[in-house]
Amino acid sequence: MLSRLVTVCTIALFSTRSAFSFSLPISSALSSARFISHTMPAKRARSEERDAGIKDGDKKYYLLKSEPDEFSIDDLHKDKDSVWEGVRNYQARNILKSMSVGDQAFFYHSSCGKAAGIYGVCEVTRAAYPCPFALDKASKYFDPKATADTNNWVCVDVKLVYKFKAPVLLSALKDIKAKANAASTPLADLVLLKSSRLSVQPVTDAEWTHISSLL
Repeated sequence: MLSRLVTVCTIALFSTRSAFSFSLPISSALSSARFISHTMPAKRARSEERDAGIKDGDKKYYLLKSEPDEFSIDDLHKDKDSVWEGVRNYQARNILKSMSVGDQAFFYHSSCGKAAGIYGVCEVTRAAYPCPFALDKASKYFDPKATADTNNWVCVDVKLVYKFKAPVLLSALKDIKAKANAASTPLADLVLLKSSRLSVQPVTDAEWTHISSLL
């Protein structure tokens, strides 16, 4: 698993009632993309824009993967506020760096066969900071090349917003894309269906709205 959650001290009370609210935060319009320098080559600009997520006002959307045997959405509910750590892929790390407090992410259960899918929504409570586990020799995420001054890895803190009554399974998303005209479905470019191994993924406003509508 490229990422997992480790409990950190809760800095604010997050009630069970709010954790299980099923009122979806769906935006009403497609947002504009994060600013990309006009001097940047167009192909690179599109790639970096995609990795940075898509803005909905000041909010961006993502998808975070975790193996439920190690840390599930129910574990996050119990822990209230946790650190998303263990990312050791540079592309995923750069996506973590693009996150801001208040951004939201689908919580995805991975490596669990037919049960793989999106189980709820979490929210970033602390933006990217140096991953302390890269310096911890007792951690499986220890990086012998990392130092206090030079640490290439980051993590973010997240809290649960709500858990879905029923998950949106990966198989269902694949079926929707397969049956739809590629030009008409908002899921045509969904990273989950193109780069399934990436543990941290950007999600566009249109993709977020469409997936939320499946509940």
